[in-house]
Amino acid sequence: MHEHIDCKDSCNKWLDAVIIDIKQQIDRDNNNECIVDIKVAYTGFAREYDEWIVSKEIPDRVLKQWGSPDENDELNFDDLQVNNRIDVLDVSKNRWREARVIEIFRHQRVSEADTDPLIQAVKVHYKGLHSKFDEVIEQQDFHNRISPIQRLKSKKK
Repeated sequence: MHEHIDCKDSCNKWLDAVIIDIKQQIDRDNNNECIVDIKVAYTGFAREYDEWIVSKEIPDRVLKQWGSPDENDELNFDDLQVNNRIDVLDVSKNRWREARVIEIFRHQRVSEADTDPLIQAVKVHYKGLHSKFDEVIEQQDFHNRISPIQRLKSKKK
């Protein structure tokens, strides 16, 4: 509980949210399967917008936030997922902007000895901007241009 997540709200917008309650129950009609519903609070929104997300909706509406807010942790870019919210350095304006991963270009490993990163590039959409500004960021630029959403404050100039 109290974990920050990326959550799709009822208007289909991906927002920062916090898990504030968990409800577990046993589905006796389905082989005693454990069903977990979560209650989320959207960051910056009034409590009236808090909502329960039922178990069957969680895969489509909830993502673990990528990366760690701790600056000392090593980032694993192979953990990025479509719809993750991230901070991206917009080189045209030299400022960090919130963006959403909209496409991932992956490398296929040919053997277990292959150590190349799985993700070769990501396409991002900047929050609040037209899709004509969507951008593909190549793997060699990840460390300089992509940051977990929670690290933005420490990188602002």
